[in-house]
Amino acid sequence: MLTFALGRGLEYYDECAVNDLCETLEKNDYRFSALIYGITAGKPFQMRRTQEPQS
Repeated sequence: MLTFALGRGLEYYDECAVNDLCETLEKNDYRFSALIYGITAGKPFQMRRTQEPQS
């Protein structure tokens, strides 16, 4: 899900974000809503760049 949300593969520098996401899921009984929240609240998702449409 994180790979899809970011629009790219995971890199070594995403490790902290993945660990934070795992902690969030564990604390919230692995609810799907916690997954979505954890992804969208994470730094990689917040800092991603969008691509300009090509003409």
